[in-house]
Amino acid sequence: MATQALMPVEEYLRKHFEREPEYRDGMLEERPLPDFIHSLLQAFFIEFFLQWTRSDRLTVVSELRVQLRSGRYVLPDICIFEGAPTDNLPDSPPLAVVEVLSPDDTHAELIAKLGEYHQWGVPSIWVVDPDSRTRQVFDGGRLQPTDAFALVAYGIGIPQAGSISQSERELPEKLADLDELDLEGQRLAGQFVVKVQG
Repeated sequence: MATQALMPVEEYLRKHFEREPEYRDGMLEERPLPDFIHSLLQAFFIEFFLQWTRSDRLTVVSELRVQLRSGRYVLPDICIFEGAPTDNLPDSPPLAVVEVLSPDDTHAELIAKLGEYHQWGVPSIWVVDPDSRTRQVFDGGRLQPTDAFALVAYGIGIPQAGSISQSERELPEKLADLDELDLEGQRLAGQFVVKVQG
């Protein structure tokens, strides 16, 4: 991840960025640009959890800037909060964080970031890898494969979340019009389904 010259935290917090970087002790850290599948997976998690936002008082957001500690700000792909954050810049951990891997992510950087989430107090840390079609949970020391993501206290589970078939990576070439894209938030045979109508 590329870094830039030192910037005071006050300047970082008030500055408008075209693509907001993360911040570590005065250094800006650029984030990988999401591709089509990455964005679809973020949309899937938001759509999936919206059904529980009223009855269970959950709030799901994407790329919300959060403060892990003094001098450290990150933008997780997805945060799931109990209730709504009381601040536009939350400094209390959510129930769960989801990271969707990008081709530019390195294993060392990923583990370091997940470790920061764990130290912050996030109880559920989930990782989706679209390339290998795997789901993993971070237990504080390492990533563990899983068949499902779950918020047990809420009775919510996502079996086979994040499964993506290789053929779906070619969807943009087949789309003449974005209106033809139907994002069904269904898990058909345990997979996130993306259909092109017609």
